[in-house]
Amino acid sequence: MRLSRRSFLCVAAAAPLAAPRAAQAFSEMTIASPLASVGEREGYLSWQRLAAAQDLAALDGAQVLLEGFVLPDYAVPDGRRLILSGVEGHCLSCFPGGLRGVVDVVASGAAIPVQAGRPLKVTGRFRLLANDPEMLFYRVEDARAV
Repeated sequence: MRLSRRSFLCVAAAAPLAAPRAAQAFSEMTIASPLASVGEREGYLSWQRLAAAQDLAALDGAQVLLEGFVLPDYAVPDGRRLILSGVEGHCLSCFPGGLRGVVDVVASGAAIPVQAGRPLKVTGRFRLLANDPEMLFYRVEDARAV
């Protein structure tokens, strides 16, 4: 049985981590995980910063660069909406780094090209989400591939 994106988000939200613990978990996963991770790159929005929710209010509405792996079970078939994570996903029942370790990416125009198992670089307007019905914390709007 395959879970819907919304059902999965509800399951993932059932065990939230406090921001400092989420950053630590993401850091440990990045270091110890056999899964691929993008690491930290100058000029790109930091996954550790997202996990720790550090100084993000200043970024709300700002143009950002983000690199991450597409979680394929949550990409919309038309290629205009997807979920990025700093660590390659490996199963249907978890978000690497928790809900603060993923970003909803929404393209305003053409589909965003995705290659399985390869990091994707996007640029767009960063948004902090409050009261999101899918319980996500972050979105990049008007996204396009770099």
